Amino acid sequence: MSIKIGLQMFSVRNKFNEDRIKTLQDLSTIGYKHIEIPVDFQSDSAFNINSLSASDLKRMTETAGIQVIGTHIPAELNEQELDVIISYHKELGCNRAIIPMRLFQGANDAIAFSKRLNEYGKRLWTHGIQLYYHNHFQEFQKFDGKTVFEILLENTSPDYLKFELDIYWAIRGGANVEQLLKQLGTRCEFIHIKDLPHPISSINILETLNEEKAITLHDFIPLFNSDNFVEIGQGKLDIKEIIKLVKEHTATKYIIVEQDVISIDEMKSVEISFSALSDLLGVEYE
Repeated sequence: MSIKIGLQMFSVRNKFNEDRIKTLQDLSTIGYKHIEIPVDFQSDSAFNINSLSASDLKRMTETAGIQVIGTHIPAELNEQELDVIISYHKELGCNRAIIPMRLFQGANDAIAFSKRLNEYGKRLWTHGIQLYYHNHFQEFQKFDGKTVFEILLENTSPDYLKFELDIYWAIRGGANVEQLLKQLGTRCEFIHIKDLPHPISSINILETLNEEKAITLHDFIPLFNSDNFVEIGQGKLDIKEIIKLVKEHTATKYIIVEQDVISIDEMKSVEISFSALSDLLGVEYE
């Protein structure tokens, strides 16, 4: 199986906000030819759908020799917003949309959201766009004996929803990576990866929280600091073994570098990760 390397543009959000064209050119020079990009409706965002038109993004990426392989879209969309998302993808020439995160209040909430995922997925699918869900750690909290991730997997259509598995966050949720990859199988086409700093001792975040209470943004905020993230190859995760398992058990097409928080220059960070991941995949990029 040939797996390509990609980058989630959230990793270089400040650079992109400063100079979009230069950032894309610099990424192409490093070797990144495939990117995911968030698109949202937030007025203060570098990725606002109204200020970053699909035509401009397509022109800039094509000039840099980069393909947009997916977007990250909001988890809650009204009909008008979903129409805008569909039109944006068609103009951009991108056929994958990924919901990157949601918080869950319990099993019933997860089941209800699964229904909405099926609805979103079916609507997108009729327009030639595949919907994915991307996890963090909270999807591995259990409600009524099942993890939220299991609830989503069991209550969504394999046609209308596939998964972008974030390995780092799954591990931080206490998941068994090999078992999870086997469960996902061909529904897993994208992998997100980053590394875990050596000083981190409490790997499973859920063990530090009251698991009987639903996880909130208040639980997330303390995690988003540079102490919790490091570039690929600089930390303690056995990424070589992870890649082996990904190849064995899934239909992964892309492994996506994503650094949620960076303590060094953004471009240097993603260059370090690209080099390490290229070596691990045994791939040479021009």
